[in-house]
Amino acid sequence: MRTLTVNYPGRRFPAVSVTGTECGLGCDHCRGHFLKGMLASRPSSLHRDLSMIKGIEGAMISGGCDSRGRLDLSGCNEAISKLTSEGLRIAVHAVLPTAEECRLLVDAGVESICLDIHGDQYVIRDVLHLSVSPEDYMRSLTAARDSGARVFPHVTVGLSTSDWEQALRIIADCGIGEVAILGLTSAPGTPLEGIEASEEEMLEAFRAAFSLGLEPTLGCMRPRSLRNLEKRLLQMGVRNFASPSRSTVAAAEESGLEVVETDTCCCISCTSPRG
Repeated sequence: MRTLTVNYPGRRFPAVSVTGTECGLGCDHCRGHFLKGMLASRPSSLHRDLSMIKGIEGAMISGGCDSRGRLDLSGCNEAISKLTSEGLRIAVHAVLPTAEECRLLVDAGVESICLDIHGDQYVIRDVLHLSVSPEDYMRSLTAARDSGARVFPHVTVGLSTSDWEQALRIIADCGIGEVAILGLTSAPGTPLEGIEASEEEMLEAFRAAFSLGLEPTLGCMRPRSLRNLEKRLLQMGVRNFASPSRSTVAAAEESGLEVVETDTCCCISCTSPRG
């Protein structure tokens, strides 16, 4: 039977920032705003903070970057190892990790490594304020792939068409078969306030992903004003959704799809075959 996988991560699978609300990078669409919606922690208190959550199944561990665009998770490895030995499923949202950093995360029991991938040098330099290149993203993606973890790259639509087009090609060229596609949502008070991904460009990106042989997931970060997007993607053949509306789930069931619902992050649950 054809299936649709939907994810509703909540209290039992929280997103955690190990830098609290601190970020030294200052991307033009965020400026640290989105860290405020995450559980604030530190590497030294990570195990304690998560162990206190009743019924917890796992967590997405992330945080803000330093001024060089790096997120050092090395201080979290001991806590992650304890958490995974206790049965928790851990994913990390890493930023340009090295091969050694990926290896240590896997040794600690990390199940999935998520990475943002960018392919437009203008976006990298002038929006994200990074002194790196698309080739650096390719190297980190390769390192994550070779670590043995499940690799779940993220691509953001709305910064520039070239950015997501080149990012999808990087992912396909790296031999990774799946991708989470996000839609730009800009925080209030940032230079990009009011700018967000359009429904048509989101659809274009999903078509491009399919044409490259990738299995796309609609990621959780996206403008909720795109009210027809989910159902149009369902009609296109997308079978993996993060936090879809209940009306989309009902439409899927009415069309004959079996809906598999999980309360983990979409980078943890297995993708469904297209059908």
